[in-house]
Amino acid sequence: MAGKNISAVEVLADSVAKANGLELTGVEFVKEGTEKFLRIFIYKSGGVGIDDCVAVHKELDKQIDELIDIPGPYTMEVSSPGYERAFKNTADYKRFMGEEIELKLYKPLNDKKKFTGRLTGFENGVISIETEGGTMKFKEEETAKVNRIFKI
Repeated sequence: MAGKNISAVEVLADSVAKANGLELTGVEFVKEGTEKFLRIFIYKSGGVGIDDCVAVHKELDKQIDELIDIPGPYTMEVSSPGYERAFKNTADYKRFMGEEIELKLYKPLNDKKKFTGRLTGFENGVISIETEGGTMKFKEEETAKVNRIFKI
């Protein structure tokens, strides 16, 4: 799908999500084998339920067919992005402040590429985490992936 169509889907999905009291966290159009999938990821404090997904899917299904030309057959999926999903924007850092995270670097720092700790700050592209050894700071552009850690 061309970038123009993805952008149009993002705008439409964002509007539908907000109308349902949800936040759009991402849109992707991928080919897996011979099938194409349009995936819409939504978020709500306290968790996304099946009713949230169904409501957004029903509304988007009608509007996408009417307003956006997506060539060929595809399957649309609407879901929560998942607890341990990768952070994608500033809102994720603010939303999950104080939680345990895992941070992976592109290049090793002191022979390590993976760090875990409590997210204590995010300002001007700098991530701060509290580890057993103290506070550490990382430039966002040097991180390959940042995500929450699920602990029981």
